[in-house]
Amino acid sequence: MGKAKNISCLIILLIFSFISIYGQELDDKLKLLEPFINTRWEAKEPRFGDEGKIEMNFEIIENGKVIKRTDTIKAINSTSVYLYFWDFNKQEIGVFGIHNNGNFVNGHVKEEEDGKIMVYGHGIFPNLKLEFRNTYELSDDGKFTDNYFRYEDGKWKPGHSRVYYPIK
Repeated sequence: MGKAKNISCLIILLIFSFISIYGQELDDKLKLLEPFINTRWEAKEPRFGDEGKIEMNFEIIENGKVIKRTDTIKAINSTSVYLYFWDFNKQEIGVFGIHNNGNFVNGHVKEEEDGKIMVYGHGIFPNLKLEFRNTYELSDDGKFTDNYFRYEDGKWKPGHSRVYYPIK
């Protein structure tokens, strides 16, 4: 009897946790990022070898007031977590992210005139602080492109350019 009761409680907890994650309504101020939510994305990163794939997942948390993004690269045991939220002071979407190696980013998100999404701010490394900007562009065929730039030596320099596909 006790085992059946424990299993029933576990099932109920799983159902409620599923509902609490996927049943949350996204705050209107974060709607710009809605197309990325509840989709797992994958991009190849050749510099990490044949298994160098980046998996990215966006989910709604905190009653729709926060979007949590998790990036993982299993080939190099790399994990990053980003939190997107409404920054009342700047009247834009804010973002804070931290990597499992201690690096972190602090910035904001806005829509560009051409429909691209701009993520911009600062990346903080152990011995360096860099200004960065990423552009995200969703295509009609269901993929999105991420282009990264950093401000260095008085000019914007290109960094990575990745194409993410939905994982089925």
